[in-house]
Amino acid sequence: MHGEVLDEWRKRKNNNKTKKDYSYRIGRTYDDFRNFLVDNPNINVVEMDTVEGIKGGELLFTIMIPCFSLMLAFKIKHKSQEEIGRILDELERKLGRYFYILFHKVIPDNGGEFTDFLILETSIYKDLEKRLEVYYTHTYASYEKPHIENNHILLRWLIKKGYDITILSSNDILSIINRLNNYPRPTKEYKTPLQLLEEKLGYEILELLDLHHIPIEKLNMKDTILKNQERMK
Repeated sequence: MHGEVLDEWRKRKNNNKTKKDYSYRIGRTYDDFRNFLVDNPNINVVEMDTVEGIKGGELLFTIMIPCFSLMLAFKIKHKSQEEIGRILDELERKLGRYFYILFHKVIPDNGGEFTDFLILETSIYKDLEKRLEVYYTHTYASYEKPHIENNHILLRWLIKKGYDITILSSNDILSIINRLNNYPRPTKEYKTPLQLLEEKLGYEILELLDLHHIPIEKLNMKDTILKNQERMK
């Protein structure tokens, strides 16, 4: 009798579990993206993610543009679709034509802040049908956006894991991103992301993103680590 009651309880428990709705992925899976690349191998791809500091604190919305090894980061108040949409709206407005050059196809994971593809794709301009197209990785497949995951390792040189991002100012974040993007990349003939970006699109795009070159002899990543650690004391 006890066994029958236990089986019934387990059955009800399983039936009450809410199954995640993956309908947003229809036509937007990573497999769909790979099929698209067969005929469009040179298309520009952007990877997106969020970086957490402490539970309940503010976060960073990170954007990686692999062809330049360029990372952008913006502080958001909470992990929500509205916050991600707000940053993309601001970028579209600020960058103008450069936005559409950089943001063709976008690959986020399946975090709740990314699942409303309409927020991501819908332009701020009514006469433009889409500003970008979104494709989602498989669940638990961070390796499908490897560039941003690898660059997060560099980011953690400058923002220690568990550090409260809330107390970072906009200038702090900009300083960190400038340092990351002035770090020479062996896979790009030891050019920096900013050098690659300027070679392709000119200096104006750097000005619009508030980025600037830092001479290698003045690029000391450890100074930023120490600065952040001092704030935690």
